[in-house]
Formats: sequence, structure tokens, C-alpha cells
Amino acid sequence: MLMALIWVLASLLLAMWTAASWAVGALLTWALQNAGKLGDLSIPSTELPMPEWLAPWLPAGVTESVGPLLTQAAQGAVWLAGQAPFLVDWLTPAIWILWGLGVLVLLTGAAAASWFVRRFGLPTERSART
Repeated sequence: MLMALIWVLASLLLAMWTAASWAVGALLTWALQNAGKLGDLSIPSTELPMPEWLAPWLPAGVTESVGPLLTQAAQGAVWLAGQAPFLVDWLTPAIWILWGLGVLVLLTGAAAASWFVRRFGLPTERSART
């Protein structure tokens, strides 16, 4: 029963890992393909208001420092737009290579847990009767 629990848990973790890898890959691909649009923002960073729900959670000095941060982010978006074709070409293979490494770690962990349970596990009913 414990062996089945280990492999069911490993299967669920594998499904979540696969879904997360796919979602991150899709989101990053979309962001890189649309990176050029971020550099075309004509709104000065000082005119972008802080969200009202966020203001009570931040110290008073943080709201003044957001302007320069947004300016730097816009400059980074312009650079990213120039690099986007190169990054998009390598993004999907890189994500799936990382996915494969994660699967390898997950399956190794499940196999090690199975071995540990088999080697040092609780006695079964059959062995308890003898």
C-alpha cells in the first residue's frame, strides 16, 4: 500500500511539474514575443499611479522610488525587444531540458523511496503472522 502511495504521489507531482513547465514556457514565450510593445510606452513613469490596494502595505519612501524603477524597466524592455527573437528560439528547448532534469530527480526520488520502503519498511501482515 505504501509503495502505491509513493508512486501515486510521484505521478501527481509529475503532472504538476509538467503543467507548470508548460505554463511558464507559454507565458515567457508570449512575454518575449510582445516585449517590443513595452518599449513603446509613452506614459512617463511618474504618472503611473501606485495601486490603491498596495499602498498601505508599503513604507512611505517606496512610492517615490517606483518612478525610476519603472524607467529602468522600460529601458530593459527595449533591450529585451531587440533580443526577443534569439531568446524565443532557445526558450522552449531550455524549458523542456529543465523539465527533463526535474522528471529525472522526481523519478529518482520515487525509486529511492520505494527501495527504502522495501528494504526498511513496515512488516506486512504476512510476515507478522510467522
